[in-house]
Amino acid sequence: MSAVNRVAIDEVLAWLSRYWPGEGQANDVNAVEHNTELCLWLEYGEAEELRLRIESGGRTAQHIVRPIPQDELRPAVRRETPMQGWWARSFDVNRVAILRVDGFVAPLQEVLVFEKFLAEAFREFSEKGVTALIIDLRRCGGGSSQSSDAMLRYLTDKPFRQVDWAQLRFTPQLCKVADQYGVNLDEFTQDVFAVALTLWVAEHSIQMGSNVHLEGKLKDPGTNPWRFQGQVFLLIGPQTYSAGVTFSAAVKHYGLATLVGQTTVDSPANYGIAYGFKLPHSGLAAMAATGFIVAPGAQKGCGGVVPHHVVRQSVEDTANEIDSVLEFTRGLIESSKA
Repeated sequence: MSAVNRVAIDEVLAWLSRYWPGEGQANDVNAVEHNTELCLWLEYGEAEELRLRIESGGRTAQHIVRPIPQDELRPAVRRETPMQGWWARSFDVNRVAILRVDGFVAPLQEVLVFEKFLAEAFREFSEKGVTALIIDLRRCGGGSSQSSDAMLRYLTDKPFRQVDWAQLRFTPQLCKVADQYGVNLDEFTQDVFAVALTLWVAEHSIQMGSNVHLEGKLKDPGTNPWRFQGQVFLLIGPQTYSAGVTFSAAVKHYGLATLVGQTTVDSPANYGIAYGFKLPHSGLAAMAATGFIVAPGAQKGCGGVVPHHVVRQSVEDTANEIDSVLEFTRGLIESSKA
């Protein structure tokens, strides 16, 4: 799609991103791409039609689309439970497996479900003699480091951390973030920074509203009978952000995989641990960061995570339903075997 009602798509995306609260302005545009239908409805309301310009296979065509009433749309769409479709595993040819993760879940009960999924997946990889693993994070919207830590334990037998250092603002909102994620604040900071935050600030007479600098804790991956021993490829792109970017930065820093795709829009040194709330008069959703987090190998002001192999999805491949990045990765695997 290159235009809506004769307005260039870049301008449309920038305009629609006003509706979507995220951890940073760069993320908002990507969020619009995940929720295009909703954002178009917010902007164009009850418009009888939209004129779309579509480019495919070197050709440009104009299409007129009309809205579908919600009561007609609902029966036609299969509703999924919150976690269905977030993760999937599949098997490619020549003992290659693909693991897709669209989100690192946060509440403890969902983390446990994710850990069970990982255990089943990596056990199956071992039983089927998988020699190359492709992890696809190109649509990973972030989540919790607890979940991404769980996946790192299947990729390395050496100590690791996803946070080099962080600066948290000790406020009531920070305490509420933990509740929103369904975790205990002290348990979370103990896990990531080896510090029980509320006890630590009390011992050091830290005032509410102060910034607190914390160093990340190295974590022992422990023993794991299903730890993957083959080649690992990590697919990233503009829609990889937040915890997905932190994970990608750690994987690249520790040399755990070959990264393929496009540079992430989000930076591995960025604001996060977002507190969600509603504006008092309009009721619109909003978010505000309660911390600044720096991943291993990153520094303040750095750009996104850069892949080892930059590959963009081509218009021609999209028209032919071919995944350019995945096909390139398959080529890397085949050439390494040769």
